[in-house]
Amino acid sequence: MISCAGLSLDVSGCAAFLSPAEIDALSPRVSASAAQLAAGTGAGSDYLGWLDLPVATDEAQIAAIEAAADQARQDSEAYVVIGIGGSYLGAQAVLTALGPAPDAPAMLFAGTGLDAMALGRVLARIRDCELRTCVISKSGTTLEPAVAFRLVRTAMIQRYGRVQAGRRIAAVTDASKGALRQLATQEGYETYVIPDDVGGRFSVLTPVGLLPLAVAGIDIRELLAGAAAMREACLSEDLRANPAHLPNLGHHGHRLGGINHRQPFRVMFCKPCRGACEQRHRVFDEIPPRV
Repeated sequence: MISCAGLSLDVSGCAAFLSPAEIDALSPRVSASAAQLAAGTGAGSDYLGWLDLPVATDEAQIAAIEAAADQARQDSEAYVVIGIGGSYLGAQAVLTALGPAPDAPAMLFAGTGLDAMALGRVLARIRDCELRTCVISKSGTTLEPAVAFRLVRTAMIQRYGRVQAGRRIAAVTDASKGALRQLATQEGYETYVIPDDVGGRFSVLTPVGLLPLAVAGIDIRELLAGAAAMREACLSEDLRANPAHLPNLGHHGHRLGGINHRQPFRVMFCKPCRGACEQRHRVFDEIPPRV
């Protein structure tokens, strides 16, 4: 049993296909892979910024997000998060697990697909209420969120006028390029940056996830502190004490195989049965094992 940051991992049920002897045999290969990851020398090393997000997020950014969230809770009845894939799944999973604060606006998600009925429900919900919007996209040209943002923005302009609507829109996007960055600069939107070295699927601890979660009343400082504690645990060189490496023997066992040339095995994940964690498996879907 491994326990860290309030979470426990019990892999005792895996003994039938992952014996202690096999764990010992595979440990050197896992350690070598971990060293490669830490050194940033493997494939995809340009996108490893997520590894240090729990300890690298600066105070100025946290304070700016908290201030924006406080304002949204004071003047908004609804908050529309527009994004697809990793641009919304992480925040939605945390929010589903922890729940919003009593004073939070209704948290609505749009641009997650091309379902006209789902988008119509969001537009109907915001028709007669005070609202703010957060649009999340590195490029600003991804079809699903672009369509949703165009419709939500139009509704906001009709309600508030172009200038006031612009003051109620936050854009989380590239630091310097892309259609959304250009529009945000032109219209004077509040903006936050998606780091170049963090992929969307790993971005929940950037403004992509932190801003919506803070608006919902989640304590993002505590969230980052918990993530920092888990990061420290995941640096352990003891395979049996590492909450990332040990379960991933199941994910990647089909590559590593067992000892004595046994039949390789492959395990993806088990969907959690607790309702509050039901969104977690959707995040796993976004981060499949690499083969």
